[in-house]
Amino acid sequence: MEKSTHSFKYKWHSFWLDWHETKEHYYGSSRHQKKKIKHAFKAATVKNDLLNLSSTSSSNLEEINSAPVKQHSAKLNPKVTES
Repeated sequence: MEKSTHSFKYKWHSFWLDWHETKEHYYGSSRHQKKKIKHAFKAATVKNDLLNLSSTSSSNLEEINSAPVKQHSAKLNPKVTES
C-alpha cells in the first residue's frame, strides 16, 4: 500500500512540474518558476523514497523471481512438455 501511494505522489508532482513548466514558458512569470522548482524537489524526494522502499523489499522480489519458469509456462501452454 505504501509503495502505491509513493508512485501516485510521484505522478502527481511530475504532472504539476510539467504544468508549471508549460505555464512558465507561455506566460513567463516567476510564480510558475517557483512552483516548478517546488514540485521538482518534491518529485525527486518521493522518487528517492520509492527507490529506497523498493531496495528494502528486494528480498521479497528475489523470492518471487526464484520460482521456476518452466512450471509456469507449462500451466499457460499445455502443449509444451518439459524435457
